[in-house]
Amino acid sequence: EEGYLDWLNLPGNTSLTVGKKRQQFGVLNRWHLHALPQTDFPWVIGESFGTHGLSGTGVSVDWQMPKLWADANALTVEIMNGNNEVAFAGSDWRKPTFLGYLKSYWDLSANTYVQVDLTGLHGVTDHEGNLSHDFVALDVVYDWYPLGRELYRGFQLRGMLLRSWLDLEDGRSLNTWGSYVYGQFKFARRWIAGMRWDWVEDQRNEGYEYWGVSPYLTFWQSEFVRLRGQFSLRDHNIFGTDQRYELQFTFAAGPHKHEEY
Repeated sequence: EEGYLDWLNLPGNTSLTVGKKRQQFGVLNRWHLHALPQTDFPWVIGESFGTHGLSGTGVSVDWQMPKLWADANALTVEIMNGNNEVAFAGSDWRKPTFLGYLKSYWDLSANTYVQVDLTGLHGVTDHEGNLSHDFVALDVVYDWYPLGRELYRGFQLRGMLLRSWLDLEDGRSLNTWGSYVYGQFKFARRWIAGMRWDWVEDQRNEGYEYWGVSPYLTFWQSEFVRLRGQFSLRDHNIFGTDQRYELQFTFAAGPHKHEEY
């Protein structure tokens, strides 16, 4: 899980986080599993960092930048221990990972906004530090919530495009792509319907790739109780097709405030 300390409102519109946390790789990796819009993380995150995504122990600095090219801009820099057995060596602090995350936000109208995020991540996959694993990801989200009707209507479109460069022991580099996009529509106060599309190239086996679709339906029984049904179809070019039906039940008790908005 997570355990960290935050120092907010530091000089220069900065804040400091020290400890173990889910890293700011794009948007969804930062969220806990219960907060996701689907029952699971997009497959490109699982392919890159494992089932539970990317987390680490270290230092994170956030800077709320001046208004430059967008209505709001923010920059996050993280130095972590690289303790991810899927993507990095994760042995100790001798070979940390370095992450940079740039967020830009635009208000298009009183009902809509767009956010574009760019993430870069560098680490190594061997204890000597000779083999690098680098990532670049572009996130885009479009949100529409009609003013005064936002409890009953809304639409969100979100996607990521990821590029990975992995150094191999034979001197070559395996360069792969991955992406997801989902759209979801809030058609009543308690109901949300959506669908996610995933496509991923295997970052460790050349020529392997898979894609799939995941329609889902979410029902909020109350502010604290949620039920979700999801069907996932995955087609792998080597291992064939997999189909999965999931029913998720989520409930909350007590406050859950671990972010500053």
